[in-house]
Amino acid sequence: MKNFPLLRERFCQEWLDGNLSQAEILEQLQFLKLPPQRPELIGIIRWRWEGQHPAMKEKERQLFLFAIENIAAELLDPYPKVMFRDAAGLIVILLWDAAGERILAGVEAAVRSHLKIAVEVGTRLIQGEITELAAAYRSCRVALVKEQPLSPLVRRAKQHIQEHYSECELTLEATAGLLQASPVYLSRLFKQELGESFGTYLTQTRIRRAAQLLHSTDLSINEVAEQSGYETQHYFSTAFKKQTGVAPLQFRKGVQAEVRK
Repeated sequence: MKNFPLLRERFCQEWLDGNLSQAEILEQLQFLKLPPQRPELIGIIRWRWEGQHPAMKEKERQLFLFAIENIAAELLDPYPKVMFRDAAGLIVILLWDAAGERILAGVEAAVRSHLKIAVEVGTRLIQGEITELAAAYRSCRVALVKEQPLSPLVRRAKQHIQEHYSECELTLEATAGLLQASPVYLSRLFKQELGESFGTYLTQTRIRRAAQLLHSTDLSINEVAEQSGYETQHYFSTAFKKQTGVAPLQFRKGVQAEVRK
């Protein structure tokens, strides 16, 4: 049906607005041939065109927005998703595979490279019932609108972490060297702009990915540790428990128990 894309957009907007019951959502997901469960991740792309190009004509602005959407769609091609614009003109992406978060983090650099404009990308993991999407959307949007523009150095460091957290050798020093900055300067700027250290941000990124793997795959704890950027299972288990309060195996068993309820 050629109207499917439009119907999907309308449905997702109503879903984001919190106007649909669980039964209505499940019925629409089936009708529109979308995965029959809630997405794992919501992403929002914001382009502050007013500040960058105040004299830009509407037609030109729309062309840029289409181009941004095309770049994001191409990068996220392997992942089940829906992409549309909300009432405020922000580009919203619902992803049914949270592994796409790493790819989504690369949208900023791809847009900057191809279109020579700066966009901001915000993401939120969606948890709870299928009706909880609206809360994740509001949270993601509020954070994105409130977020102070980051310096190019910190934005690139953040993106580098998202793309390379699975590499054990990723460190502050290595990242600073790659970005041609001093480790002390990058560390200070990172803490100043994000409110947490480079190491804390990296650890949280790794543990969040590990939690996704424990939740959605049958990989062994050792394999999860490797894919999350930890050299040994022991080091990973210690870091995971420190961040979440439970050991990786307990976390997985807890998730499975919730699913069976």
